[in-house]
Formats: sequence, C-alpha cells, structure tokens
Amino acid sequence: SSAIASGEDLAEAYKWRCSAYEATGRASKAVEDCSAALELAPEAPDVPEILNNRGVAYLGFYKYDEAIDDFSAAIEQRPDYTEAYANRGAAHARQDLKVFSPLATHLVFISTDFVLDPARRSWEVDETCDEFETEADYGRGKREAECVLLGDEGASAGLAVTVLRPCHIYGPGSELGCLPRHGRDVDLIARLRRGEALRLVGGGHFLQQPVFAPDLAGMALSCQGNSDAAGRLFHAAGPDIVTSREYSRIVADHLGVELCVKEESIAAYLEEEPGHLCFCRHRVYRREEGAQAGLRMPDTSLVAGLGAQVDFLVRKRPPSGRGSGP
Repeated sequence: SSAIASGEDLAEAYKWRCSAYEATGRASKAVEDCSAALELAPEAPDVPEILNNRGVAYLGFYKYDEAIDDFSAAIEQRPDYTEAYANRGAAHARQDLKVFSPLATHLVFISTDFVLDPARRSWEVDETCDEFETEADYGRGKREAECVLLGDEGASAGLAVTVLRPCHIYGPGSELGCLPRHGRDVDLIARLRRGEALRLVGGGHFLQQPVFAPDLAGMALSCQGNSDAAGRLFHAAGPDIVTSREYSRIVADHLGVELCVKEESIAAYLEEEPGHLCFCRHRVYRREEGAQAGLRMPDTSLVAGLGAQVDFLVRKRPPSGRGSGP
C-alpha cells in the first residue's frame, strides 16, 4: 500500500496487491486493484495475467459472466494461456450449477476425451484412467469443469450431475473428417469425387470410436431420473472401432468412388504441429460402465451414421455448388 500511496510504479503495485487480496479472500478489493492496474497500463506485457487474476477474483463473489469475460480476454491476447483456459472451464461449470440448480433436477455435461494426456494414456481406456492433460488448453479447461461438477460443489448443488466423455462426434449438421489435414474438412466430399488422395497421418491407421450425435443425445437423456448415473462419469463412444482409413473408405463407398490415400509421416506432422499429439493416438473406450448403469448406449453403426451424414451434406452442398473447389 505504501508504494501505491507514493505513486511508485502504480500499475505493478496494484497488480501485486490484487494478488495479496485474492490470497486473503478479499475478492472485491482484488477486482478494484486489478481494474486499476489495467487502466494504468493497458498495453503492459502482463495484461493477460492481470485479466486472469481479476477473473479469479470475480469468481470469489460469484460474478461468473464477468469472470468468463476476463478469462476470454486473457486468452484472446495470449492464445496459449493454459491457466486462463482452465479457469474459464471451471467458471463455466460453476455458472452451470448456479443457473440450473433451481431449474432442473439433473445436469448432463458433455466433456471430451481430450481431457486425457495423449502421451500417457493407454490405447484402450475405461473410466478409471487418471492420466489427465495438463498443458493443452482445450483439454485442461474441460477437465477443470469435470472436477467442479463431480466434486464437492456439484454434490452440494441440489441437482444430480453426470459427465459424458465422447470422442469424435459425427452426424448430420457437422462436416466430415476426423484426423489432421481432413478434420471437419468442408471439401472432403469434393476431394473424394475428384479422386484426390487424402493425406492421412500415419496412413490413417489410428483406431477411433466415433459416436453418432443423435445417439449421444439419447445417452444424455437416459441419465434423467437414473440414480445410478448421478455423480458419475461415463465414456460415450460408438459401437464400432475403426481406423481413420476405414472411416474414409466408408465415406468413399457411400459416394460410389474409390478411396486414394497418401500417407504422411507422424514424426514430420508432429514437428509441424506439436500440439496435435492427441490426434495421433488410438482413441478406444470401454462401454461397460454406462451399460451397467442402465444408460442408453450408442448403437448406430458407423456405416449407417456416416451414410446419413454424407446424404445431408450432399443435399446441403450439391456438386455444382460449394465444395467443388480445391
């Protein structure tokens, strides 16, 4: 406080006093100091940290919208700011509990398998796996949300909470493709029709277990009123385990064209995209837990589901329209 009173390095002093206020539970004072620091030095290199700290302080007195705005602003300025992603994930989860607890009896949160550390996870995973992502922004944010919802805060919220953890979600309404180079590729159908070779990392031999979006919705709805699902996490994977090459072949077969594949080196791809290790691993999941809890497990075959998705995209984007370009 003496540094602030004398006017020495005001912005820096406000920032550090903000941290002190946070540590002692004086959230409103922390917000005031962070705001002062931002006003005095809006272009300072540590602005993302100040925004993140103010977001944490806002959480101290349940101002979730303001907290999420600050975490998002910090991420916008520093896209690789993992801590802000984690805090935003937790803030969203706490906001969900606050908003839905008086309105609903059961909250189902759709998470992601990217919460798992791709370097340490097994090729096949069940719900007991505790090898979690600590660096990748998206996965860590989702994991923080899981922890809030399945922890003490979720248990005391007055409504049942279930977390579903899908892998690749597909179906009408989304684009085709599930690997780097062709993940959600708006031009995939056009490429296949032209006979263009698909660039599949590792030759497309990674295993995966895509889940059809309507099946995922059905699984979520089956949690309602099911006491065996309350306070638990379940993997939400489809019934078929296939390679990415087979996924592409199913799409090509439905279009009546031949599949051509150009294999890309895994090592070369990861050197170019080091943050994409999660795409270069098998993604296979046990389904017994959900079935034993009485949930409606996804049962649409990949052939049927991808056929519906291809038909939807062909109607939406005929050959003469968008999708015929490179």
